[in-house]
Amino acid sequence: WIRVPMISDWEWHPFSISSAPSDGQIKMCIKNMGPGTWTDQLFSLARDVDGSEDPWPVQLDGPYGPPLLPLLADHAGALLLAGGVGITQPHSVFRELAAYCKENKALPGGLKFVKLVWVAQSDQVFDLFHSSISDCLTGIPDSIMAAEFYSTKPSKGTSTGILVKEGRPDFRELYEAGGKALADDETLFVQACGPARMVEDAASVARGFPSVSFDSALFTF
Repeated sequence: WIRVPMISDWEWHPFSISSAPSDGQIKMCIKNMGPGTWTDQLFSLARDVDGSEDPWPVQLDGPYGPPLLPLLADHAGALLLAGGVGITQPHSVFRELAAYCKENKALPGGLKFVKLVWVAQSDQVFDLFHSSISDCLTGIPDSIMAAEFYSTKPSKGTSTGILVKEGRPDFRELYEAGGKALADDETLFVQACGPARMVEDAASVARGFPSVSFDSALFTF
């Protein structure tokens, strides 16, 4: 949770951390929700003081949420589903797993592979984290870590020229593909963060796959 006294003395707002614990610093990606909103005031404040040496206070409370490794324990595969700005939390998980893999030459526990699937309306949104995701994947085989991007309203493309698939991901196909990479007694961990409808659809399809362990990363309060 964040409070910025220069905006309000009493308002606290929840945001997901987009950086990984191993990064050594906390980063957040906050969407401006439009004129008159708290996030718009935050954007204006940041823009006005850009380049200034005068600090402005920010109060933090948290972080909250379960630790990562216990959630992944005993699973052989991990599928991270992100919708729109819901990428922040899955991005943090993906970065941490990539850092672990590069340091230890293997994923934690019994994990064999990790896949990040990010869907958004505008394909230009992917420019926000494409560089970071590409860094994560550098030096790691596609069979161990991979990422896919989907856009429901593709435009002229991203500035980075990444491959973006049109439409929405088929959760059933994703679960089936993940299952084919597992032994009969192994399970696939699926975590979804994004619009409520997307998470609900992913959870509904997951109920038809006994080998899928589904976790919703929706923030509710």
